[in-house]
Amino acid sequence: LATELDKNFRLLEALKELTKTYHYVLIDCPPSLGLCTINALTACCSVIVPTEAEEASISNIYNLLNIVETVRKYTNEYIRVAGVLITRYKGRTQLQRQKAQEIRETMADQGIKVYEKPIRECITIAELRSIKRPVTNLYRYAGKGNNAREDYERLTDQVEEVAKMNYPSPYFDWRTEWNKRAEGLAKNWRKR
Repeated sequence: LATELDKNFRLLEALKELTKTYHYVLIDCPPSLGLCTINALTACCSVIVPTEAEEASISNIYNLLNIVETVRKYTNEYIRVAGVLITRYKGRTQLQRQKAQEIRETMADQGIKVYEKPIRECITIAELRSIKRPVTNLYRYAGKGNNAREDYERLTDQVEEVAKMNYPSPYFDWRTEWNKRAEGLAKNWRKR
């Protein structure tokens, strides 16, 4: 795949079929800039930037924002940042609370939303990572009342709100629009 000319558009092409069935497709990418991540950024409408409230967080966020701008320039002119999500949050230490506040202030200065509630650290999520299972398995492993489960449910509600703000009309056929966008991006790229 690495030598194929349309390698950055493979996921976009594959997702066309899914838009007939699903309203949302969430793509979780590894924290590296490989072919999978570029494909995901090329295929998506919006990006949620996950980060931990740690020392290097703001520079890491800016690095990803620069990558999003590059993707916007070359493969997906429609991509936008839906917000920053603080993850693995403990909130017990003063340093972590300060870093979370610093992220909120810095992103507000840039006009970028930081989701209200962070995803709290949870042993169940750490266990899922260690056995290489997706966070969607959280519902199988964690009962109601689990912090992370509640946090992800809240995040789902917030993502739906953002989607409704972007597509407020019940008559808006976002699937048709998305497929038109996918066709246009692929056509424009092939002309280059």
